[in-house]
Amino acid sequence: MSPVSTMTITTAILCALGVDAAACPPGAGHGHGSANTTATALTQPYYPANAHCIEYTVPVSVSYDRVNFNFSQWPDDYALEQTLASGYVTQLSTGVAVLQQLAAAVRTGRYTGTVGKPSKLVLMGFSFGSYITHNTIAATPDIADAVVLTAFGANLTAGVNGNGLLRSFVPRVAALSNAQRFGLLDTGYLTWVDKYALIENYFKYPYYDTDAVAYVESTKEAFSIGEFLTFATVPDTSSFTGAALAITAETDYIVCDGYCPGVFDEPAKTYYKNAKPFVAYLQPEASHHLNFHRNATGAFEVITSFLDRTL
Repeated sequence: MSPVSTMTITTAILCALGVDAAACPPGAGHGHGSANTTATALTQPYYPANAHCIEYTVPVSVSYDRVNFNFSQWPDDYALEQTLASGYVTQLSTGVAVLQQLAAAVRTGRYTGTVGKPSKLVLMGFSFGSYITHNTIAATPDIADAVVLTAFGANLTAGVNGNGLLRSFVPRVAALSNAQRFGLLDTGYLTWVDKYALIENYFKYPYYDTDAVAYVESTKEAFSIGEFLTFATVPDTSSFTGAALAITAETDYIVCDGYCPGVFDEPAKTYYKNAKPFVAYLQPEASHHLNFHRNATGAFEVITSFLDRTL
């Protein structure tokens, strides 16, 4: 796998390395207009020293017209014209439309900087982003050369427990829960109630640090009602012939109801039966947020080794 010619799109959010919205607020980089021309520094402990928002964001804006998402260059360098879609309208298909357009743009060499036009394209998702990625591959199987689905489960019978998830999230209207962070969102956007709900759903004791929990809670994002109601959509992807990796934690509460052995491989293996290859991997000593458990680097090694072998 050549790092120069291979591009990976992470679909948890539209940022090259998963930068959260709080760290990169709208306009971060050069601000709205010409008044602020200083790039916003990333001060969170999990980013490299002296990292700046402008280094990580994808320079596109998204406008919503009830059907399509259309990408355009930001009008003032990296300044963002922000259009907020209602949480009562956005859903999984919204994310698929965004990813299809972004992937097509990256294929042509847009937004790739000095990398230029990539020879290979990988779609990588986390949690809801993995369901977006899976559905994008199902609808447009030639859109990428490989797919990496993290914190993903296709078993909707014995795995994903929507009713239990709703109870353990104890969701609250995001804007009322934290007006400073989510005040611009309408009441169709929710978030889990507190750090204890976060731990219940995303972490596995004793394999995490409390500082990691505090960080994730402080940078959490809202999700829309429409996204929650449509995320567990898992169509057949047998038309995809690229490389596919599905990786989640062995004790993932969200997609396996707490224990993945015996319920994780299928029907994912059947859906990706024509992938070359399809690999299903369970990361030990972790739950859904495998990125923030102590052995996260082990999961990252599985992903990068898979891409090295298959691309």
